[in-house]
Amino acid sequence: YTPNYSQFIYSLDTETKDKLFKEQKSTSDGVSEETLNEIYDLLYQNELHKTFEISIYNDSSLNNVEKNDKSYFLNINEDLTIETDIIVLGTGFEYKIPKCISNLSNLYETENGVFKVDELYRLIPKTDIEGSIFIHNGAKHVRGVADPNLSLLAWRSGVIINALMNYNFYNLNDEKSLLQWTKI
Repeated sequence: YTPNYSQFIYSLDTETKDKLFKEQKSTSDGVSEETLNEIYDLLYQNELHKTFEISIYNDSSLNNVEKNDKSYFLNINEDLTIETDIIVLGTGFEYKIPKCISNLSNLYETENGVFKVDELYRLIPKTDIEGSIFIHNGAKHVRGVADPNLSLLAWRSGVIINALMNYNFYNLNDEKSLLQWTKI
């Protein structure tokens, strides 16, 4: 999977995307052993050196989020409140709109139970709204089976960061690929 392929998939009509997604499903549900080892090593080094604090709460419900200055206060499973400066929601293998942001569904375009996402990974608002909401690992329905894979994580992050910065902080146009994608 490459950035060019992700862009190619984005340009296709819904019927063609659906056909390709069914054909390619079994090619997307894996990660390399090397990548998993790198993640493990990073977490292990962090455990030794306490470079940053990380907590994973699996099988949990996020009941409420409140913002105070630069911190967020998360209420998890009704009996735990956590203060943090970054929130990453791992909402499951099958994409659906997380309950904690479901009230936004009336403000943003949806289709078949998922948010519509533009080329820069932003949710598409129904009306003019100040600011943007970006989605990471939630654009499989418009980007294809590679969207949730770690292989394009850095590129997707670069797309989002460039949009947030409102200029090309990261040069994402230097991809060298032997394959040229054309519409089917």
